[in-house]
Amino acid sequence: MDEQEKRFYDYFDIDESLKDVSNAQIEQNYLLEREYMDAIKAGDLDEVLKVKKNLESRVAKLRPRNLSLDELRCAFAVNRALSRIAAYEAGIPAPIIHRITTRESIAIGQAKSSKQMEKACAQMLEEFCDIIKDINENKYSALVQSITYTIKQHFYEDISIAGIAKMMDVSESYMIAAFKKETGTTPAMFLRDTRLKEAEKILASSDEQIQTISGKVGIPDANYFVKIFKSKNGMTPKEYRKKYKV
Repeated sequence: MDEQEKRFYDYFDIDESLKDVSNAQIEQNYLLEREYMDAIKAGDLDEVLKVKKNLESRVAKLRPRNLSLDELRCAFAVNRALSRIAAYEAGIPAPIIHRITTRESIAIGQAKSSKQMEKACAQMLEEFCDIIKDINENKYSALVQSITYTIKQHFYEDISIAGIAKMMDVSESYMIAAFKKETGTTPAMFLRDTRLKEAEKILASSDEQIQTISGKVGIPDANYFVKIFKSKNGMTPKEYRKKYKV
């Protein structure tokens, strides 16, 4: 492998050895990187993907060859670094950023194609933007952000409020009080509502059995699921499906 083939390329960096690259092009690249990070900080996923595509397109035109999968993994590592800095500047707690970027890093490491890498990256960016929009709208503390994120990520599992408190390294009573003060509801009610919202989506878009849906959203007792669903929506899951099925 010659030096040309060994050279490192990434999505957002222009190889300085390319003789036709002007200072203006380099400056524009740095400005676009800043736009990319600012779009993440604003929680604007459409703008994030738009600027990312623009950056990739500009730099790709200056490359003498396509990137190998290993080089692409390095490229996505650079992307990940920029993205996590922007996410931290936007107020996402570091433990949440770490969980999201670790999951993306593992997915990209295991990917067999650039398409799979793009999918993992897009999922990371979507998660960041969703959380940042919540931060901008609700101004929650780092603790409450961490609780809501954990519930949204694990609602379909057999999780408990005591278990979440242990993950947050706080007492259960303190966590409940802090969460209710900021959100007006308890973690248990938020968990229940998160599960039921997901059930509503599945009911409206599929013909899956009620017991299957109940298990999918983390409520193994189908009878209990029907009971709390009706309490929240004023109708049974079957009635909801009949009314809202697409």
